[in-house]
Amino acid sequence: MNTASNRTHVFYIPVGFTQVQKDLLEILISIHAESFISRKDKTLLPKLHSEAGGKVSEVKRDLSMAALTDFQLTEWFLENIRAVSNHPCLLVEHYMPRQFLLMEPTERLISTSDKFGKLNLMVNLLLNRKDNSRPLQIAIVSHSVKELDLIEGVMLGKVAKLKRLSGTSLFDEKHEYDDQSSGSSIANGEYASNSGSVAPDQNNKSKDEYHYSKSRRKGKPNQLDWLFLATTTHLAHSEDLLSRYNLDTIISFDPMLDETLPSISKARKNGKKIPLVKLLVQDSPDHYLLSEKKNSVTSQDVLTDSIAHFLKYRADNKDLVSLQQYESIVKSIINEENLGEFLPDVTPGTSKRDVDLISFLTNPFGLMPLTYGKYELWLQTGPMDIKNYQYILKNLAADRLKQCHIEFDESEKLVLETRSKETKRLNEFDDMKIEAGQLFKKLKDSETKVNDSEKRVERTRSELEVLEERLKKLVERKSELVRLLDLEDTTKEFETYRQNRSKLSEDVDSLKKSNDEESLKNDEFRAEYQQKSSEAAQEVLNISALKNEKEQLERQFKGPFMKSDLLILQKEESKLKISLRRMVQQSQFLIQYMNRVQGQYNIENEPEKKPSPAANNSSRYTRTTRATSPTYT
Repeated sequence: MNTASNRTHVFYIPVGFTQVQKDLLEILISIHAESFISRKDKTLLPKLHSEAGGKVSEVKRDLSMAALTDFQLTEWFLENIRAVSNHPCLLVEHYMPRQFLLMEPTERLISTSDKFGKLNLMVNLLLNRKDNSRPLQIAIVSHSVKELDLIEGVMLGKVAKLKRLSGTSLFDEKHEYDDQSSGSSIANGEYASNSGSVAPDQNNKSKDEYHYSKSRRKGKPNQLDWLFLATTTHLAHSEDLLSRYNLDTIISFDPMLDETLPSISKARKNGKKIPLVKLLVQDSPDHYLLSEKKNSVTSQDVLTDSIAHFLKYRADNKDLVSLQQYESIVKSIINEENLGEFLPDVTPGTSKRDVDLISFLTNPFGLMPLTYGKYELWLQTGPMDIKNYQYILKNLAADRLKQCHIEFDESEKLVLETRSKETKRLNEFDDMKIEAGQLFKKLKDSETKVNDSEKRVERTRSELEVLEERLKKLVERKSELVRLLDLEDTTKEFETYRQNRSKLSEDVDSLKKSNDEESLKNDEFRAEYQQKSSEAAQEVLNISALKNEKEQLERQFKGPFMKSDLLILQKEESKLKISLRRMVQQSQFLIQYMNRVQGQYNIENEPEKKPSPAANNSSRYTRTTRATSPTYT
């Protein structure tokens, strides 16, 4: 369906279902299965009841109103499928209270509908773009006012100016749209021109009025993006609804929106190619109708066929658009490029066209299985009126919600139990780490003591060796003294000791003298070393200064001023070279000319002739050469 989008500028983005939507759809199928099969082929009712496996509700209902026909129930079936596909809150008949929508968390509104989630993603990507040099103007079109209330509840709080064109706004921020082309302003959803009724001026505003757009984003308020909210019905009845705005794109919640409406054609003024992006639930009844090129339910067969297609393909896994593709789509919208190349070809399934429909009505494919809660979806049979229908739908949805709460509570208990076990395990692990740290500290203390003991042992061993060596020397001296005491005449020994002593004294004196000389030389070398060190330090300082000067000169040389001076000098040099080349050529020419003249005329050896006074008076010119032409002086 996106293959021909380049020509029509209409693009389809496939979306799916959330689990809440799937559960509600299965409840609707259980309510409408009998009436749908009866409408399609009444002979299949026994087969439907037999394949239900005893899960059939045969309750006799007291009808206070007229019983709904099979055709009415089938029409309701289609409308409710559309409502749940857009948002579960649209299943109720009444309008949502404003205060409820304003207090409802936006995340809850988004998480229960895949369509709303994809809309919120696209709007966030458009508003939070990198290039915000120009403000964007985006129109969002819904099926009804009730759906538009939900969309406004999601869009409130975005960094943009929000204007509601259909219905009453949930919260009017009193933004004024200035139409620069026509010189008019639009406020509170009303259009006022300079010739007719005048829009509210700032002088008529109350003192308590506050422009909330000023606190949204820093900068000028007119630089904020615009979001315009409208319905399909309003577009069909008002041709000029969007023509007064300079739109950049239109995002439609209604895939059946007719792109040939005059309101859309007028919005594409001056040939501007405004892309119309439609959010389409994959394999929904609307998808089937669009594939069959039917903008509405034209016959009962088309109605049943569209619902049958949805029932067969509702549980299939869909290949939807990824986040990267959404970013590419938004980038193409901002740059006003073709975005069809980033979208898949949205075609409905065809493989189950001839498959029996009974199994798809009796098996709740999309119902989420419950581990703790017990919920069995029974097939609802028998006649019912409007009150019975609403009562059954309310009870089934409430029972499902109750069992989901039970599932949540039990799962939460399991999570809390698992969390407490994990906390206990982590506490034990922390205790083990503390104990291991203490043991490690004791080990380190023991290692320190062992190291100290080893050092003391080593010191004691060294001292023991010194003492043993000293003891050895003392023993030798003792033995020597004993030997001397045993001698009768010690004079010779004493003389020998005196000679050795005198020799040792002389050796000591010579060693002292040489030591003094070496000490003097050492002092001289130290002084020389200090002098050379100071000179080297001075040289280092000089070298560093020269390096800094060199770097500075290099920076100056490589700078723009030196380059400009160098270019000027180079140009001057080229000019001088050219002039020098010309002068050399002239000099060579003159030298050749003079050589040629001297070769023909002996100018240097010819004697000079003195002119006579008469000749000077009679003629005003003299002939200085042998040439025929005179030279005037």
